[in-house]
Amino acid sequence: MIRESSKGEVQNKKLLRGVLIAIIGILVLLVIIKVVPLSHRVVILPIKKVQVYGNVHVTEKEIVKAINLDVPISIITFNRSKAKQLLLKDFRLSKVDMTKLYPDTLRMYIREKDTEAVLVSGDKMYLISKDGVVLSEVAEKEAQVAYPFITLISNNDDIIRGAKIKDFLVHDVLSSMGGIKEKYPAFYKKMASFSVKEDGVYVDLTNELYRIYFGHTVTQEKLERLRALLLVLESEYQGGNTVEIDMSTTHAAVRIGEMRNES
Repeated sequence: MIRESSKGEVQNKKLLRGVLIAIIGILVLLVIIKVVPLSHRVVILPIKKVQVYGNVHVTEKEIVKAINLDVPISIITFNRSKAKQLLLKDFRLSKVDMTKLYPDTLRMYIREKDTEAVLVSGDKMYLISKDGVVLSEVAEKEAQVAYPFITLISNNDDIIRGAKIKDFLVHDVLSSMGGIKEKYPAFYKKMASFSVKEDGVYVDLTNELYRIYFGHTVTQEKLERLRALLLVLESEYQGGNTVEIDMSTTHAAVRIGEMRNES
């Protein structure tokens, strides 16, 4: 006896067949996307738009190139985790978030490192972060006076945007300034510039009366000693002569005009 299928069973079989066909079709497409060479591939749902938010120093063009979006890539197979890792190789970036907006848009939110100082090398100026990363080159008229200047007197041909400065004295200056900025913000604002020369580091304050030599080491402890010494000098000395301060030894040496005191 042959059993006839009910109308409901026939509909269920058709639905199951349709689902299986759709799954097989998707799997086939994924295999094609993965296996077929890029030059011969018809990209399914290619990424056509890239929206970047939060960037100041890193350009959209640099971002697109870093994550290989200068060639057709499907939004389906685009690996956000891998793309984040590639972007964070640029030390200017501290955080990256991505969202896929189907059918063809990739939206990115990035956070860049903050500027800590202006680095001067030759006739060029750069904004650098507190860990010594070169954020971008900046024109002299655009350099903000709110940041201390660090001047490298010797030639430096290895200053690269997105990379860290190699000069250890620059890192010492940045680290020391960071501590002073948090502990003594008023004194931090008085530090106008640091000059890194072959014979050591010189410090200039906003008050041009003082000429300060730090030697070959710059530490937060030295800057705190300088602050304490300046408080004494500013309260006791009212003259107009240049005050030279040598902080390169344990005891600071102060020279005021023709007089020399030891502090």
